[in-house]
Amino acid sequence: MKTLVERWRGASWADRAKWGLFEGLGLGLLLFALRATWALWTEQPGMYDEGILLTNAHLLLAGKVPYRDFYSNYPPGVFLVLAGLFKVFGASIAVERAFGLATHVALALFSGRLAGRLLGTPFSFVAAGLVATWLAWLGMTAFAWLVALAAALLAVEACAWAAQKDTRLSLGAAGFAVGAVSWFRHDLFAYWAVVTVALAAALGLYAWRVRKDVTWLPRVLAFGAGVGVALVVFWPVVFARGGFMQTLNDLYFDQVRYVLPARKLPLPNWQSAAVHLAGAIAVTLVGPFLALASALLPKIFRAQSKLTLALLGTLAVAVIPQMMGRTDEHHALYTVTPAVTLGAALALGALGWGRLRALAWICAVGGLGLLFGPVRGHLTPKPPEHFTPAYPDWPRASTVEDPEAGARKQVVALVQQLTQPGEPIYVGSLDHQTVFVNEMDLYFLADRPGSTRYLQFDPNVVNRDDVQRTMIAELERAPTRVAILSARFNHAGEPNDSSKPGATLLNEYFQAKFQLALQVGPYWVLTRR
Repeated sequence: MKTLVERWRGASWADRAKWGLFEGLGLGLLLFALRATWALWTEQPGMYDEGILLTNAHLLLAGKVPYRDFYSNYPPGVFLVLAGLFKVFGASIAVERAFGLATHVALALFSGRLAGRLLGTPFSFVAAGLVATWLAWLGMTAFAWLVALAAALLAVEACAWAAQKDTRLSLGAAGFAVGAVSWFRHDLFAYWAVVTVALAAALGLYAWRVRKDVTWLPRVLAFGAGVGVALVVFWPVVFARGGFMQTLNDLYFDQVRYVLPARKLPLPNWQSAAVHLAGAIAVTLVGPFLALASALLPKIFRAQSKLTLALLGTLAVAVIPQMMGRTDEHHALYTVTPAVTLGAALALGALGWGRLRALAWICAVGGLGLLFGPVRGHLTPKPPEHFTPAYPDWPRASTVEDPEAGARKQVVALVQQLTQPGEPIYVGSLDHQTVFVNEMDLYFLADRPGSTRYLQFDPNVVNRDDVQRTMIAELERAPTRVAILSARFNHAGEPNDSSKPGATLLNEYFQAKFQLALQVGPYWVLTRR
């Protein structure tokens, strides 16, 4: 079958103009999306998700060990990368957000490259532009999920490259790239591995029983060895340093038993859902069917792209649990990339075939309709003060704005006055009975470590009786002299277990052992009696 480049050489000027128009629009969309993402550079800090990244990376630089010294619900890979960046460029939100922007760029470029592989071209600006535009709504936070997804797309590209080289070294390197996804999100790696292994086993069984072909076995062994090396160089070290059972509890058992029931959100009411949320859900769910349709239409993509198509298809399946587990705007937009890449490639591939031209236009029009949701917020001009940093004299947060900037600066200034560098503090909620999240970024902004292992608040964990007893013991062992309690996340709860009240031990502890030193805005700064 002819590649798209070969078809381009033999195409009419009208067909060339049509293809050039689509790619030109894709390039414009890519530049627009990156500009829209950049416009969110100064947005309010993500006190929980972004705070986890900032604080945990900073704790690594202070010599703290994940899981042993602080609780975390995903692997330390992204913390290690950020810690390295902080070491080189200094610790600041600006450095973390630059890494987040680089992640968006990587996702767009990898998507464009993989769509190009499917089409027989070096790159597809249409796929890159569509992916970048969908992700622009998420802003510049370096979310661990996006970093893991970028690693997965890189792994797909590595596998396609290895299939061309067909050497043990290249296959092992591709396997290593796949295994490295687990360094950033173990759940994405696990789901992807299960789906991919199931598909590979079915195809291998078919080749063995029907075609009597076992030439694939040495290749699979070389690839599997690469995956094994990536797992062995990382996870035994994590388990040894963090403690085997403690690490498993944080990453799996506590998540399944406690956190997931308190974080899950059902599919929204389609009539009341925001356009970009409904569109992201629909795009994610249609991803596996796009891969199946592409496989059943052999004239769309070249034969050499079968592996890329299969891996993108299994990845489109593997991301669905992330969206279904907590169906909100962030988690739905996290998962659209494989489906958008497949959809863009399918629509562009169909342009060259008259009988499928209608399908291409349907995909294009439908995609633009769904796309309007994520981009429309960026089409509204921002007020001038949006670009005025709220913390011009605060190096760690000099790029961001915050409606409570004045109160937070007073709180941090008092904490730094009352404590010594390296002295642990506590950041919690005004009410520890009903837990949603907490302001993890305050540890980073105050440049102080935490005095308890449970810095990150998860519902059904921090409001458990046994966990609060452990936290009180750690607060006494430090001993902690200063605590910050915030009312910014006191809420009535979501339609899940996060609305269920739990233990009151921490509330009683702070009432008995601490006194008020400052109350400003939603913050209470307490000092030990």
